[in-house]
Amino acid sequence: MAGWGLAFVGCWLISSLGPLSVVGAIAPLFLAFFCWRRSKVLGAMFALANPLVLVALLAVSSYFCGTGKLHFHGLPGPQSFNLDRRTMLPKSGGGCVVNGSEWLGDGWNNFVLRTCVAMFGPMKGSPSGPYPEDTAISGPWSEAEPIKLEDFARGAITVGAKSRTVPQGERLLEAYAPWFRDQLENPSDFLWENEDYAIQLQAKDFGGGTFAVRIGTIYGGSPSESTVLFGGEPAKIIGYFWPREGRSRQQRFPPVNPGT
Repeated sequence: MAGWGLAFVGCWLISSLGPLSVVGAIAPLFLAFFCWRRSKVLGAMFALANPLVLVALLAVSSYFCGTGKLHFHGLPGPQSFNLDRRTMLPKSGGGCVVNGSEWLGDGWNNFVLRTCVAMFGPMKGSPSGPYPEDTAISGPWSEAEPIKLEDFARGAITVGAKSRTVPQGERLLEAYAPWFRDQLENPSDFLWENEDYAIQLQAKDFGGGTFAVRIGTIYGGSPSESTVLFGGEPAKIIGYFWPREGRSRQQRFPPVNPGT
């Protein structure tokens, strides 16, 4: 009996060792098969308490609790954390070091979560409404509405003739236009043209409760644009978007996590 237990512990130890993780994740199922006749309790334990089953159970429980996240590896940028376009699930990850076992913690977790969304619908708390293409969000806007800086800072704006509450507008301004308080106090001193530091806010309604706010800035004489997409009621951040030119004030991690 002790030998079976050591074998089971060994499977868990190698489940994070690169390509050997395949053996560590599947071997407990074979242990369960061989142990079933001798001890159904031990066989059931081997069958259930293995990485594949436990990762799946954690993914399913996180989906029903509204905390599920798609995992990824790689050097992240703020756009890496945008909600998944197909499932509206948030993302979590980062780090460039991979060892071959990511199929279990990332791929298998993501597969289970995507299956839950396909079977039961969007995870609770997911923003509703359309998710426009990147080019429509970060490209030129033919119909843009001006937004007052003080309204966005306090988190209450009007878009498409509707009052909308935006989460942590002040924190977003601190990230992309940290001098915004000076402009609030002396707006006449911060004109958009021929200034070293200025802010211009615009909004666009995409319908279905989805809207975007574009934070245009002049920083040190250089213009830049950061567009934040919101959806749902109350509004939650869906993601961050930039044109190819104008990413000078982009940060590696988003100031406010998408989905919140």
